[in-house]
Amino acid sequence: ELILLFRINSTSFENGVQLQVVQWTYALFPESTGTLNIPSQMFTASIGVPDPFDSFFNRNSAPSRRVVARTASTTLEVLPPATDAEHPQWFAAKDVKIASSWLGNSAQIRVGKPITRSITIQATGQRAAAIPDPEISSGAFKSYPDQPQLEETTSRENVVGVLRNSIALVASQAGELEIPEVRLPWWDSSAGIWRDAV
Repeated sequence: ELILLFRINSTSFENGVQLQVVQWTYALFPESTGTLNIPSQMFTASIGVPDPFDSFFNRNSAPSRRVVARTASTTLEVLPPATDAEHPQWFAAKDVKIASSWLGNSAQIRVGKPITRSITIQATGQRAAAIPDPEISSGAFKSYPDQPQLEETTSRENVVGVLRNSIALVASQAGELEIPEVRLPWWDSSAGIWRDAV
């Protein structure tokens, strides 16, 4: 899968000739291991041919010629997931953060009255759809999760995927109750090691 991260239009000069430069930056997400062949990309354009007798060259009305340019083809070797017995679920990213917040007054929780906990997972360098649902244990609470919400943004260098979970929690007994941590193992694709977001 290809995701367009960034497109920039600029101009430069070469030997006194003004050039229009268009640059596309993509994020590539291979779906399987093995050799991945990326074919050359073809670009076509029309170049205006100025009339030497027209000092006020108008590119819209002047004759033009069609040009074709191709990029070089590329071959990549896609490695298998670095899963093991401790990490059976593969989730790779450049950075992963988990944040937790409460909707409502978490200082006054009463038996039978719901309070909503929101958990947000942000993964830099990964699509939102690839973020796994975290294992959320509610402890001594009954839990009622909402449908997760997915968001995705792109910058000049990265895709940033966001998964938001909202869970309504209802305490079934009074007293001091503990809500377990949320822990998500992820593969740091920059450092080549497993990490935990907590």
